[in-house]
Amino acid sequence: MVNERFRPGGTLEGTPPSMIVNMDEMAVHYEQTATTTIASTNSSSVAIRGSGSNSQRLTACITCAQDGTKLPLFLVFKAKPRGTIEKKLDKLLPLVVLAAPKKMDGCNPSSLLLLDEFKSHIQPVFGRQLSDLGTDLNIIPGGYTSVLQPCDVGVNKPIKEAVRAQYDDWAAEKMATIPPDANVPVPKREDIVPWIVRAWDGITEQSIRNTFASIGFGVERIDTEPVDESDGEDEIEEVQDSIRL
Repeated sequence: MVNERFRPGGTLEGTPPSMIVNMDEMAVHYEQTATTTIASTNSSSVAIRGSGSNSQRLTACITCAQDGTKLPLFLVFKAKPRGTIEKKLDKLLPLVVLAAPKKMDGCNPSSLLLLDEFKSHIQPVFGRQLSDLGTDLNIIPGGYTSVLQPCDVGVNKPIKEAVRAQYDDWAAEKMATIPPDANVPVPKREDIVPWIVRAWDGITEQSIRNTFASIGFGVERIDTEPVDESDGEDEIEEVQDSIRL
């Protein structure tokens, strides 16, 4: 249990909420396919207008902390750059993971990172590097992210809904300027990035804190057993009575 490590003597004792972090990768399709439309009653078929292609997508890395802190978005696009792409994790980690803490002077040395069972998250070299930094890696088992991963529980869905609403407005404007039988254009990067940014800005710190709390991450209050003062008084009276006898 993660919460056991927050108790006195645990590996996460004293870790501030700002250092309890969840990161999750979320796929965002360029075209937000509609799930409802308007049609005449008893229509034999109902067509949903779109671009005809829903294959384009990007990956948005959503990261937030237990205290409600939202880290900057990290968006990954599929492309074919001319430059060399470093694929080996052991070469990337010193450039990214090891470099980031150097900019956080005075931070608590212990931290907790919550990740799902994505292949790159469970690489031994990744876990060792995090351990060297004082970061405790907690992998959420497959099938449990919907109830144990904060981003999945209360963050990703509102973001997707906000992106869809902005896409719908954009598509409605485009459809007003093209023939009725024409496909809706596919949004470009410069269209979809602002949608995601605005959606992320719409997530409040309080909603993030509530999400972490609803799952149960954090320090459980440990109350010491109350002392019954009446028992002590009874013992004193018994001693006094025995002396009188």
